[in-house]
Amino acid sequence: MMIKKILLLLILTGLFACNKKTEPELMGNWKLENISGGFSGNGYNAEFDYLNITDEKHCEWLDSLNNPLATGTYQLSASKGKECIEFNIKNKPETFYFDLDLEYIFYSHDTLYMRPCFECNDCFDYFFIKDN
Repeated sequence: MMIKKILLLLILTGLFACNKKTEPELMGNWKLENISGGFSGNGYNAEFDYLNITDEKHCEWLDSLNNPLATGTYQLSASKGKECIEFNIKNKPETFYFDLDLEYIFYSHDTLYMRPCFECNDCFDYFFIKDN
């Protein structure tokens, strides 16, 4: 009986430990290379040049001189087999735009592609290269 309780405790511990979502490759400073999509398919001219993601659940959108344009927090989740990141932008200029709920896909260790986590015909896709 004691062995069953220990086994059950180990299984429950493993299940709850798996709920903590972290993605070390996602952390860092990402240079925006391209935005595509939208109604015309041509994307839009972003006000930001970099997206900085930290392991403290903090993120910043930076200009070309690394000055913060907007700040916020993020949360990682899995939805229908997709790895998603949900942004909560707190401080931003009135004209600032960035999709808030995105699936992230790594093409390689230094190339990141983000697209909406939900079905959307006129949404935007973002391509980033990791900045060393």
